[in-house]
Amino acid sequence: MRDIKILKWLAIGAVAFSLLFSGIALIVYFFTAWPETSALRFAQNENYPIHTATFTEYRRTTIMVNNEIMYRLYFEWDGNRDRTRAVYNLREAEARIGQPVQIRASEDRAVLLNFERTALSIVGFVILGVFGGIAFIALVIAGVLGLVYKKKAEERN
Repeated sequence: MRDIKILKWLAIGAVAFSLLFSGIALIVYFFTAWPETSALRFAQNENYPIHTATFTEYRRTTIMVNNEIMYRLYFEWDGNRDRTRAVYNLREAEARIGQPVQIRASEDRAVLLNFERTALSIVGFVILGVFGGIAFIALVIAGVLGLVYKKKAEERN
């Protein structure tokens, strides 16, 4: 009788664990990748005209990758100004200054057509995959435990 109760609580725990990790994965994904997803939709939206812009400067960010300070590029078109969502190391940023790029632009917003993923969104996708995988495994374990529990309960009766 005691082993049946243990199986029951293990199955319930595995389901709870699965829900917890699913929730964490989705929260991290929405806070890291959602702004990028909307920017990507904007870049692909044919209702906004394509312009040519030029990278004019770069500015230091608080983001560090491999102990290297990262920089964000700024570009100008038709008297307007915006910045890239992706960040670059100093060498890459310096090399891109003066380069022309294609953008989709509205009156207050612009996005590069060759949309580049930000480091933060990549982390979000990785966490979604890892935590989602852990949640799936926990759900499978819960299902197996549930079947074992059901079989043992039937044997008891």
